[in-house]
Amino acid sequence: MRQTRTFTVDLRKIERTGATGILVIRLMRAANDLAIANAGYRRYSQPGPPLEEHIRPGARRYFVRLQCGHLSEAIRLIDEVRKDRDLSALIARCSANAQKAFGELTECLPGGLRAAEFEKYVRRIRNKVAFHYDAAPIERALDDRAAHPDMRISSVTLGTHIDLWRFTVADDLEASVVVRQLWEVPKSADLVAEDDRISGFVSGLCLGFIEFAGELGTEFMRRHAQV
Repeated sequence: MRQTRTFTVDLRKIERTGATGILVIRLMRAANDLAIANAGYRRYSQPGPPLEEHIRPGARRYFVRLQCGHLSEAIRLIDEVRKDRDLSALIARCSANAQKAFGELTECLPGGLRAAEFEKYVRRIRNKVAFHYDAAPIERALDDRAAHPDMRISSVTLGTHIDLWRFTVADDLEASVVVRQLWEVPKSADLVAEDDRISGFVSGLCLGFIEFAGELGTEFMRRHAQV
């Protein structure tokens, strides 16, 4: 059964904690944003109304892009937490899962074991397509798709409500930009399997950030700001 619990915090008490409290609020902001983006990704990754089926692939990729954008900005907070003495001590009081998530996120920082993956699968998306509509990548994707008979046909769907409209032609070209140009998935590979694998990598980092930041933020607020 789904339920919620709420406790009250005093902003004056948070203010007294100085830079550490500000960092915790920044972590919470990032966690809020990532939670919504990840919820959208999960929603459109699951079966839904048949009338929305033409929307699902593009919507799913949109939420992948959104997660990449937030993660690229939020990852720097992990480094700040690591360098904060009070928060580093507080991490030891979090669950094993939250500590594991924090460890995996630190490996995405420069010099970490997952830094190259993070750069390729997350930061590239944020820097090139998450909030950008540049011509050159689309031109390359269009040239590539138009040259292959099995890829040159796409569609535009109109509906009785604006929520049902979808320019699938734009989704198809964006998919080529992301998967072929940025993620560099070869044409010999299983496109769906690789898309699922990489999207799962991004989603997993988001869930890890939410779990870690959620526990750390809650513990900090209970200790320092609860009314």
